[in-house]
Amino acid sequence: MEDTIETRKQRFCLTWDQLKWIAVVSMIIDHTNKVLFPQTFYIEQLGMDIETSYMIRNLLSALGRIAFPIFAFGIAQGCRLTRNPKRYLLRLALFAVVSEVPYNLAMNDMVFGGKLFAFHNVFFTLLIGAVCCQLYVFFHGIGFAWVSFVFIFCLIAVPELLGTDYGGLGVLFILLPYFSYANKRMQIALLGVMTVIFYIFYAQFSLGAEYLFAWMDPLSRSIYQFTDTIGALLGVALLAFYSGEKGKGYHKWLFYAIYPVHLLLLYLLKFIVPV
Repeated sequence: MEDTIETRKQRFCLTWDQLKWIAVVSMIIDHTNKVLFPQTFYIEQLGMDIETSYMIRNLLSALGRIAFPIFAFGIAQGCRLTRNPKRYLLRLALFAVVSEVPYNLAMNDMVFGGKLFAFHNVFFTLLIGAVCCQLYVFFHGIGFAWVSFVFIFCLIAVPELLGTDYGGLGVLFILLPYFSYANKRMQIALLGVMTVIFYIFYAQFSLGAEYLFAWMDPLSRSIYQFTDTIGALLGVALLAFYSGEKGKGYHKWLFYAIYPVHLLLLYLLKFIVPV
């Protein structure tokens, strides 16, 4: 028994606090890369050639893909563990609303029509995923679990219609680990499959695809869609080392607040950094 305990102590593990900090750093790298450092910055300000600047931009993008699988897993876990589902949903809704203007200000060249409020930021995707989970809990509790899937199917379409970050497939990143909560290996496997489906789908049907399965060609620029897949899969792999513990110094509200605050700061920095 002592050997088993000692082996567990020596095994590499990550607390939820550590995983969320990794996700936060990944997110900030991704948004900073998008907002402050377009490809022209590397070319005009740092004197890089087109190919090198393109490579750096896409490698930073890949690092930014680590975040979402971790955040999605966190919502699934939160829906399972929360003692007050209504307060949990209200908190997500609050930060979805608060974050929308900073998101659209920072990403104003990437949103439709330059609207200040248009349900685009990822908190709306996380909120819809959490609502789906709680709908299942409600209908399961009254003996009509199957009815919840009718509503869930409809709700998955909402992010697609609104143009919310990660869209309807992003909701599935939450639902899959939620429904497989009792089996950690299944959670990781399903998230891995969902990640591949999401990024291959995106690479295949995005406007940037040069030709069918261009992302598989090392000589094609679409190969960087593959690096995004690897980045997201790294986020899934990190979840495999989750110890199930919160960790020391866990600050729930801090993690929520970082999202709108860093977006607002990036927007303000746009007036300082030459792009």
